[in-house]
Amino acid sequence: MFEVSVEESFAAGHALRGYRGKCENPHGHNYKIRITVTGEQLDTIGLLWDFKDLKRAMNEIIERLDHQYLIAAEHTGARVHQRRPGVGDRHHHGDVF
Repeated sequence: MFEVSVEESFAAGHALRGYRGKCENPHGHNYKIRITVTGEQLDTIGLLWDFKDLKRAMNEIIERLDHQYLIAAEHTGARVHQRRPGVGDRHHHGDVF
């Protein structure tokens, strides 16, 4: 069995809705993604998967996530608005940032 992996990191924000504490507020984390491909045989030049292609596919996903505010798909009550300095409220049916 052969294996090839690529790894990259990105930063994004989120909030834990319904949590009572600091983490209910918007905050950020650094995330690490590792993609591993396994296979039974190599191609004619000895590659399982070209690193360049694997990194490109991973970076296409990371570009959509990096420095974004992540909202769980099942959180249908969330709304995000552009915030003016000094203006913004949290209310029961969604969030305004």
